[in-house]
Amino acid sequence: MFWREKGASTTCTRLYTKSSNRKTSCEFLLGSGSAPSICELLLNNFLGWDSNIVVWDMLAFAYSRFQLMQDALFVLTKMKDLNLRASIQTDNSVLYNLRHTDIMWDVRNEIKDSGTPENEYTSSILIHGLCEQSRLQDAVSFLQISEGKDTGLSVVSFNTIMTRFCKLGYVDVAKSFFCMMLKCGLLPDSYSYNILIHGLCVAGSMEEALEFKNDMEKHGVEPDIVTYNILAKGFARKYLRGICNRKKFS
Repeated sequence: MFWREKGASTTCTRLYTKSSNRKTSCEFLLGSGSAPSICELLLNNFLGWDSNIVVWDMLAFAYSRFQLMQDALFVLTKMKDLNLRASIQTDNSVLYNLRHTDIMWDVRNEIKDSGTPENEYTSSILIHGLCEQSRLQDAVSFLQISEGKDTGLSVVSFNTIMTRFCKLGYVDVAKSFFCMMLKCGLLPDSYSYNILIHGLCVAGSMEEALEFKNDMEKHGVEPDIVTYNILAKGFARKYLRGICNRKKFS
């Protein structure tokens, strides 16, 4: 188990492990730069125990959870040297916290080389990270490559890409990914519809935005307060544009 004391600059982590009939409890203070000393402690006290891999994996996850990424990467490097494979939960946590950085893809390749299987959440994190780094074409390519794989495509991945295209003003491109999502057998959620409705409202295409709202209801997706707020702001924006145009030509 691990926890962070309120107001503390370090994380207090307690690790339990068993060997034969013994149970050992170690309590660590995880602060920035503490990974080398704690790894040394683990090498001297836990190496060869049945639960050794669990202890190392838990340590890497704890560092990642509290965003001590240099320490988390240090632990993962040590695990690689010891031929210990991190869990997919730990790998995903590390990738998520590195999604804004250039090294995200390098870490992903190392994870892939280690043989750890990726899952749907892994793909969503990678696509999100590529979009956040303005590598939209790479995100689209990865989405296309992921189609048909065991990791599969997810609504979250499509939503991320549609959001980015709408922010850039390419609503028609976002709509094409909406259609692609349907062809892949994925059911859009309210967030999927709201992305396109918002993009259409910003573009001034209120009639089409209303059509998407009606399509939501036809497919059993209930419009929420976000949907109606988007539409209300869209109509208000269109009304103000009309007033400005009339004043301009009067």
